[in-house]
Amino acid sequence: MSHTLDKHARRLRPLLTRRANSFALLLACAALFVFASGAWLTRGAVARGANQDLAKLNRFVQTGNTPAMKMFRAGRDMIENEEWAKAAEAFRRFIDTYPRDNDVDAALYWYAYALKRQGNTKEAAKALKRLIKEHERSGWREEADAMLTELAPALGQPKIIDDALGNENEELKIIALQSLFESNPERALGFVADWLKPNSTASRRMKESAVSLLGAHGGKQAVPILLDIARNQPDAKLRRTAIHRLGEAGGEVVMDELMRIYSADPDPNIKRQVLHALAEMDGARAAAKLLEIAQNAGGEIELRKTAISRLSERRDAFDNLVRLYDADRTVEIRKRLLNAFSESGDPRALSKLLEVARSGDGPELRKFAIRRLGEKNSEAILDELMRVYQTERDADVKREILHAFSDMNSPRATVKLYEIARNPAENVTLRRTVIKRIAERRNDVQTVELLISIYDAEQNPDIKRVLLNAFAESGHKTALRKLMQVARSDASLDLRRQAIRQIGESRDPDALRFLEEILKP
Repeated sequence: MSHTLDKHARRLRPLLTRRANSFALLLACAALFVFASGAWLTRGAVARGANQDLAKLNRFVQTGNTPAMKMFRAGRDMIENEEWAKAAEAFRRFIDTYPRDNDVDAALYWYAYALKRQGNTKEAAKALKRLIKEHERSGWREEADAMLTELAPALGQPKIIDDALGNENEELKIIALQSLFESNPERALGFVADWLKPNSTASRRMKESAVSLLGAHGGKQAVPILLDIARNQPDAKLRRTAIHRLGEAGGEVVMDELMRIYSADPDPNIKRQVLHALAEMDGARAAAKLLEIAQNAGGEIELRKTAISRLSERRDAFDNLVRLYDADRTVEIRKRLLNAFSESGDPRALSKLLEVARSGDGPELRKFAIRRLGEKNSEAILDELMRVYQTERDADVKREILHAFSDMNSPRATVKLYEIARNPAENVTLRRTVIKRIAERRNDVQTVELLISIYDAEQNPDIKRVLLNAFAESGHKTALRKLMQVARSDASLDLRRQAIRQIGESRDPDALRFLEEILKP
């Protein structure tokens, strides 16, 4: 503690010299005391908040057996084992591998948490700011705000102290409120009420933090206050925050009140937040209400889709989702249900996806199911899709299966793609699709050489044109040399023209010299 105080004092000395008056000195020292003692006072609150967050994380990863969720779950296990460096690496890898995954916001939060535990506050703050910027409606937004507040002193004490001297330090006040919740919750509730009054001078950030801290640390006595905010607060964002916290802390006790809010409020964002809150509740009534909205929701497709997503997070939802799929004829709803099946850990869900892929109602749903199956990277699914491909008549469905093969990290899938690319008896359109996917998927010398061998054996000019495009996009010297060879001596004048045009698009010095040679008399 004394070492920390000495370090802060060294940073403050220039400030105190510039403000050589006793009032500034007294206030700066008081701020130092809050930073030093606040860390001690909030340690219990932060620990309790971390435990609550971890409990939320454990609920979050109960369902789903996709490669993404397996990676996410590995990071969760490392967090529980307090293997901070390994956890940070696991969540960083998740963020890099699945940047568009629905759970990347949660990964960013736990990546930041693991970095914070290693003392890497700068990178932790960067991850939290990315979460807040890119995922404004994230279920982890409030936790991210709270952690940023906790990190604020370590990220810039001189500026915070300077703001404190002007009595404008929001971060300091939020930290103090968090500490007060730990030491005297009743008194903290009074400050929350003051900050949320209509004539309050508290900033937007202070109000959001107050509602979040109220839900995280206020206990049962916070529930009536959160309900009042959810019903009556004119700021919709604060209402959503309160509803979110009620779902975590209120349980089914508040379900009737939340459903009254759902029915009365025209704001779809408020309705969606209520659905998120229902998903946080474990009881059968909450599940039944989600199913009811998934089935109807007054015809609101987007709300139905949200209810389906929230319902799918429950471990006992599969049978209800299947019944809903079989009964509903709306394509958008059925696609959302297929997504839910693809994310489910229930083996019956894969069977349902395969059933739709083989003979579902129309090519659009079949293709959608095939796309989800291709993400599984399973050899058993690969066998099933190969059987479907062999008997399929619809070219669009076959093309979707080829896309699935190219998405799978399987040598057998790669071999199958190469067979189709080489086979002159295959549909030309499908062969063109495969060649493009091969070129997009792998850009190495071995792939270029394989495509060259196909070109040399090929008779169809359309296929040859696709291969020349692949050579031009490759950038490898081997591909450039093949383009030069075609430009010099191919039997087809059209193909020679195309090769010359594509050589002209290259910035390679050898390409420029080749064009100059052609231009010589």
